[in-house]
Amino acid sequence: MGRKGRKGGGGGGGGKRATTTATTFDSSQVQEFKEAFGVLDQNRDGFVDKEDLKDTYASFGKNPDDFREQIDKMIGEASEPISFQVFLSLFGNKMKDTNPVEQLLNGMKQFDPKGKGFLPKLKVKEIFCERGDRFSEDEWNKMLAGAPWAVNKKGQFNWVGFLTYVRTGAEPEDDE
Repeated sequence: MGRKGRKGGGGGGGGKRATTTATTFDSSQVQEFKEAFGVLDQNRDGFVDKEDLKDTYASFGKNPDDFREQIDKMIGEASEPISFQVFLSLFGNKMKDTNPVEQLLNGMKQFDPKGKGFLPKLKVKEIFCERGDRFSEDEWNKMLAGAPWAVNKKGQFNWVGFLTYVRTGAEPEDDE
């Protein structure tokens, strides 16, 4: 309660950020970020500051002093007080440099430890339809229809070839 009032600023450029974040995140992602922001905004003043982050660490049973450097770094990433819009912009900026195909490639490697490049079609369907941003049955079928070569005669999904196709548009030459 001993905190000072409004954290100042926060109004300039908000419209521009809204446009940026609106194109970066869908409505369900924005809702998830709202929930996360609500957890971090410990005093419910509409801004996240050092004290909020310290309180958040403490609420998880951690000594905030052990995380002073991380807290300073997090707060330092923002050029203005961290309102929800600024919070979204920070995540948008971090995520714009990520390559979803590379992330998917790295994720698929976890299921193919021998690096053969093929996984059972049903395993790949489970990955796409039951984890992360889930595909609907219709989306899964459309994906397969767009790349009929992706599943070989043995029922194995050529995930390396498929991701290469997504990245470059080139179909693999051989689907052994």
